[in-house]
Amino acid sequence: MTLNEAGQDITLNLDMSGASGEPGDLGAGYQGNGTLAIRDGNTVASKYGYIGYKKGSTGKATIEGTGSNWNNSSILYIGHRGNGTLNIKDGGAVSNKYHGRLGYYADATGEVVVTGEGSTWTNDGDLTVGWLGSGEITILDGGLVSVAKTLTIDCYTDGDSFINMTSGGMLALYGKGDGSIAEYLAMIEGTGEMRYWNTAQEEWNNILDATQGQDYTLSYLNEGDLAGYTMLTVMAVPEPSIAALLIMGATGLLAYPRRKRK
Repeated sequence: MTLNEAGQDITLNLDMSGASGEPGDLGAGYQGNGTLAIRDGNTVASKYGYIGYKKGSTGKATIEGTGSNWNNSSILYIGHRGNGTLNIKDGGAVSNKYHGRLGYYADATGEVVVTGEGSTWTNDGDLTVGWLGSGEITILDGGLVSVAKTLTIDCYTDGDSFINMTSGGMLALYGKGDGSIAEYLAMIEGTGEMRYWNTAQEEWNNILDATQGQDYTLSYLNEGDLAGYTMLTVMAVPEPSIAALLIMGATGLLAYPRRKRK
Protein backbone atom coordinates (compact mmCIF):
# COMPACT_ATOMS: atom_id res chain seq x y z
CA MET A 1 0.00 0.00 0.00
CA THR A 2 1.34 3.43 -0.92
CA LEU A 3 -0.30 6.78 -0.15
CA ASN A 4 1.81 9.41 -1.84
CA GLU A 5 -0.29 11.52 -4.19
CA ALA A 6 0.72 15.18 -4.05
CA GLY A 7 -1.64 17.47 -2.19
CA GLN A 8 -3.46 14.74 -0.27
CA ASP A 9 -4.65 15.37 3.28
CA ILE A 10 -6.07 12.00 4.27
CA THR A 11 -6.90 10.17 7.46
CA LEU A 12 -7.50 6.50 6.66
CA ASN A 13 -9.33 4.33 9.20
CA LEU A 14 -9.19 0.64 8.31
CA ASP A 15 -11.94 -1.71 9.44
CA MET A 16 -10.98 -5.00 7.81
CA SER A 17 -12.56 -7.01 10.61
CA GLY A 18 -15.89 -5.30 10.16
CA ALA A 19 -16.03 -4.13 13.78
CA SER A 20 -18.02 -0.93 13.76
CA GLY A 21 -16.26 2.21 14.92
CA GLU A 22 -12.85 0.60 15.42
CA PRO A 23 -10.04 0.30 12.87
CA GLY A 24 -8.79 -3.15 11.95
CA ASP A 25 -5.28 -4.55 11.91
CA LEU A 26 -2.68 -3.50 9.37
CA GLY A 27 0.71 -4.76 8.36
CA ALA A 28 3.13 -5.85 5.68
CA GLY A 29 4.41 -9.36 5.00
CA TYR A 30 1.63 -11.64 6.26
CA GLN A 31 2.90 -14.97 4.95
CA GLY A 32 5.11 -13.79 2.08
CA ASN A 33 6.83 -10.52 1.21
CA GLY A 34 5.03 -7.20 1.62
CA THR A 35 5.60 -3.46 1.89
CA LEU A 36 3.73 -0.54 3.39
CA ALA A 37 4.56 3.11 2.67
CA ILE A 38 2.88 6.17 4.21
CA ARG A 39 4.10 9.48 2.79
CA ASP A 40 3.24 13.11 2.05
CA GLY A 41 1.37 13.96 5.21
CA ASN A 42 -1.08 11.04 5.17
CA THR A 43 -2.37 9.45 8.37
CA VAL A 44 -3.24 5.76 8.76
CA ALA A 45 -4.98 4.42 11.87
CA SER A 46 -5.09 0.72 12.76
CA LYS A 47 -5.56 -1.47 15.82
CA TYR A 48 -2.69 -3.99 15.79
CA GLY A 49 0.28 -3.43 13.52
CA TYR A 50 2.24 -6.41 12.14
CA ILE A 51 5.39 -6.31 10.02
CA GLY A 52 6.58 -9.82 9.16
CA TYR A 53 3.67 -11.81 10.60
CA LYS A 54 4.10 -15.51 9.79
CA LYS A 55 7.25 -17.61 9.89
CA GLY A 56 9.23 -17.10 6.68
CA SER A 57 7.51 -13.80 5.87
CA THR A 58 9.32 -10.51 5.25
CA GLY A 59 7.66 -7.14 5.78
CA LYS A 60 8.94 -3.61 5.33
CA ALA A 61 7.16 -0.39 6.31
CA THR A 62 8.32 3.18 5.63
CA ILE A 63 6.73 6.20 7.28
CA GLU A 64 8.22 9.25 5.60
CA GLY A 65 7.77 13.02 5.71
CA THR A 66 6.35 15.62 8.08
CA GLY A 67 2.74 14.86 8.95
CA SER A 68 2.92 11.24 7.81
CA ASN A 69 1.61 9.10 10.66
CA TRP A 70 0.87 5.48 11.48
CA ASN A 71 -1.18 5.34 14.67
CA ASN A 72 -1.82 1.96 16.30
CA SER A 73 -4.40 1.76 19.07
CA SER A 74 -2.91 -1.50 20.37
CA ILE A 75 0.42 -3.38 19.92
CA LEU A 76 2.93 -2.92 17.10
CA TYR A 77 4.99 -5.98 16.15
CA ILE A 78 8.12 -5.68 14.01
CA GLY A 79 9.07 -9.29 13.33
CA HIS A 80 6.16 -11.27 14.83
CA ARG A 81 7.18 -14.72 13.57
CA GLY A 82 8.95 -13.49 10.43
CA ASN A 83 11.32 -10.66 9.56
CA GLY A 84 10.19 -7.05 9.92
CA THR A 85 11.79 -3.70 9.11
CA LEU A 86 10.35 -0.30 10.02
CA ASN A 87 11.87 2.93 8.69
CA ILE A 88 10.68 6.24 10.16
CA LYS A 89 12.34 9.18 8.43
CA ASP A 90 12.24 12.86 7.49
CA GLY A 91 9.62 13.83 10.08
CA GLY A 92 7.43 10.71 9.91
CA ALA A 93 5.76 9.49 13.10
CA VAL A 94 4.65 6.12 14.45
CA SER A 95 2.76 5.53 17.68
CA ASN A 96 1.32 2.55 19.53
CA LYS A 97 -1.11 2.87 22.40
CA TYR A 98 0.21 -0.25 24.08
CA HIS A 99 3.43 -2.12 23.47
CA GLY A 100 6.11 -2.26 20.79
CA ARG A 101 7.67 -5.68 20.12
CA LEU A 102 10.72 -6.48 17.98
CA GLY A 103 11.63 -10.12 17.26
CA TYR A 104 8.68 -11.57 19.13
CA TYR A 105 8.84 -15.32 18.50
CA ALA A 106 11.93 -17.51 18.14
CA ASP A 107 13.89 -16.87 14.92
CA ALA A 108 11.93 -13.69 14.21
CA THR A 109 13.93 -10.52 13.55
CA GLY A 110 12.88 -6.92 13.93
CA GLU A 111 14.80 -3.82 12.81
CA VAL A 112 13.80 -0.19 13.22
CA VAL A 113 15.59 2.93 11.97
CA VAL A 114 14.41 6.36 13.17
CA THR A 115 16.24 9.14 11.34
CA GLY A 116 15.78 12.84 10.65
CA GLU A 117 14.64 15.86 12.63
CA GLY A 118 11.05 15.40 13.79
CA SER A 119 10.98 11.64 13.17
CA THR A 120 9.40 9.93 16.18
CA TRP A 121 8.33 6.55 17.50
CA THR A 122 6.07 6.96 20.53
CA ASN A 123 5.49 3.92 22.74
CA ASP A 124 2.72 4.57 25.27
CA GLY A 125 3.40 1.17 26.86
CA ASP A 126 6.42 -1.12 27.01
CA LEU A 127 9.01 -1.55 24.27
CA THR A 128 10.83 -4.88 23.92
CA VAL A 129 13.82 -5.06 21.57
CA GLY A 130 14.33 -8.80 21.09
CA TRP A 131 11.81 -11.06 22.85
CA LEU A 132 12.33 -14.69 21.84
CA GLY A 133 13.85 -13.49 18.57
CA SER A 134 16.29 -10.65 17.88
CA GLY A 135 15.78 -6.90 17.57
CA GLU A 136 17.78 -3.81 16.74
CA ILE A 137 16.90 -0.11 16.77
CA THR A 138 19.10 2.59 15.24
CA ILE A 139 18.35 6.23 16.15
CA LEU A 140 20.23 9.00 14.35
CA ASP A 141 20.15 12.50 12.87
CA GLY A 142 17.63 13.93 15.33
CA GLY A 143 15.29 10.92 15.43
CA LEU A 144 13.47 10.28 18.73
CA VAL A 145 12.14 7.13 20.39
CA SER A 146 10.14 7.48 23.62
CA VAL A 147 8.97 4.76 26.02
CA ALA A 148 6.31 5.50 28.65
CA LYS A 149 6.69 2.24 30.58
CA THR A 150 9.42 -0.43 30.53
CA LEU A 151 12.14 -0.68 27.90
CA THR A 152 13.65 -4.17 27.60
CA ILE A 153 16.68 -4.84 25.41
CA ASP A 154 17.50 -8.49 24.68
CA CYS A 155 14.92 -10.05 26.97
CA TYR A 156 16.61 -13.47 27.21
CA THR A 157 20.15 -12.00 27.31
CA ASP A 158 21.54 -14.01 24.40
CA GLY A 159 23.53 -11.12 22.94
CA ASP A 160 21.55 -10.58 19.73
CA SER A 161 19.62 -7.35 20.40
CA PHE A 162 20.73 -3.71 20.70
CA ILE A 163 19.84 -0.06 20.51
CA ASN A 164 22.33 1.95 18.40
CA MET A 165 22.53 5.74 18.65
CA THR A 166 24.54 8.36 16.81
CA SER A 167 24.48 11.86 15.29
CA GLY A 168 21.90 13.50 17.53
CA GLY A 169 19.72 10.42 18.09
CA MET A 170 17.47 10.67 21.16
CA LEU A 171 15.92 8.10 23.50
CA ALA A 172 13.45 9.25 26.18
CA LEU A 173 12.47 6.95 29.06
CA TYR A 174 9.82 7.81 31.62
CA GLY A 175 11.33 8.40 35.04
CA LYS A 176 14.29 10.22 36.52
CA GLY A 177 17.67 8.78 35.59
CA ASP A 178 19.86 11.72 34.67
CA GLY A 179 22.46 11.30 37.42
CA SER A 180 24.74 9.06 35.35
CA ILE A 181 24.62 6.69 32.42
CA ALA A 182 24.60 3.79 34.90
CA GLU A 183 21.52 5.25 36.58
CA TYR A 184 19.85 5.68 33.19
CA LEU A 185 20.66 2.11 32.11
CA ALA A 186 19.27 0.82 35.42
CA MET A 187 15.85 1.88 34.12
CA ILE A 188 16.17 -0.72 31.31
CA GLU A 189 15.46 -4.45 31.61
CA GLY A 190 17.32 -7.32 29.91
CA THR A 191 20.91 -6.67 28.95
CA GLY A 192 20.14 -2.99 28.46
CA GLU A 193 22.87 -2.90 25.83
CA MET A 194 23.07 0.43 24.04
CA ARG A 195 25.83 1.40 21.64
CA TYR A 196 27.15 4.62 20.18
CA TRP A 197 29.21 5.09 17.01
CA ASN A 198 32.86 5.60 17.95
CA THR A 199 34.31 7.64 15.09
CA ALA A 200 37.92 7.08 16.09
CA GLN A 201 37.53 3.30 16.10
CA GLU A 202 34.90 3.28 13.34
CA GLU A 203 32.71 0.77 15.14
CA TRP A 204 29.92 0.53 17.68
CA ASN A 205 30.99 0.74 21.32
CA ASN A 206 28.98 0.17 24.47
CA ILE A 207 27.50 3.43 25.76
CA LEU A 208 29.19 2.71 29.11
CA ASP A 209 32.50 3.42 27.37
CA ALA A 210 31.32 6.87 26.24
CA THR A 211 32.08 10.18 27.97
CA GLN A 212 29.18 12.28 29.27
CA GLY A 213 29.24 15.79 27.85
CA GLN A 214 31.46 14.69 25.00
CA ASP A 215 29.68 11.70 23.48
CA TYR A 216 26.20 12.14 24.98
CA THR A 217 24.05 14.21 27.32
CA LEU A 218 21.39 13.23 29.88
CA SER A 219 18.59 15.56 30.93
CA TYR A 220 15.43 15.21 33.00
CA LEU A 221 12.55 17.06 31.32
CA ASN A 222 10.18 19.18 33.40
CA GLU A 223 8.08 20.66 30.61
CA GLY A 224 6.48 19.77 27.31
CA ASP A 225 5.02 16.54 25.96
CA LEU A 226 7.87 14.55 27.51
CA ALA A 227 7.71 16.07 31.00
CA GLY A 228 8.77 13.41 33.49
CA TYR A 229 11.06 11.64 31.00
CA THR A 230 14.85 11.41 31.01
CA MET A 231 16.35 12.14 27.59
CA LEU A 232 19.56 10.54 26.35
CA THR A 233 20.98 12.43 23.37
CA VAL A 234 24.04 11.12 21.56
CA MET A 235 26.24 13.86 20.14
CA ALA A 236 26.60 14.46 16.43
CA VAL A 237 29.65 12.74 14.99
CA PRO A 238 31.82 13.70 12.00
CA GLU A 239 31.02 12.17 8.64
CA PRO A 240 32.31 8.57 8.57
CA SER A 241 35.30 7.72 6.43
CA ILE A 242 35.04 5.80 3.19
CA ALA A 243 36.37 2.73 5.01
CA ALA A 244 33.60 2.99 7.60
CA LEU A 245 30.97 3.44 4.89
CA LEU A 246 32.17 0.27 3.21
CA ILE A 247 31.56 -1.78 6.35
CA MET A 248 28.22 -0.19 7.23
CA GLY A 249 25.17 -2.27 6.42
CA ALA A 250 21.85 -1.08 4.98
CA THR A 251 18.35 -1.74 6.34
CA GLY A 252 16.46 0.53 4.02
CA LEU A 253 18.24 3.49 5.58
CA LEU A 254 21.81 3.94 6.75
CA ALA A 255 22.68 1.48 9.50
CA TYR A 256 25.87 0.13 10.96
CA PRO A 257 27.46 -3.28 11.50
CA ARG A 258 26.62 -5.36 14.51
CA ARG A 259 29.28 -5.85 17.12
CA LYS A 260 29.04 -8.45 19.84
CA ARG A 261 29.36 -7.42 23.44
CA LYS A 262 32.73 -7.41 25.10
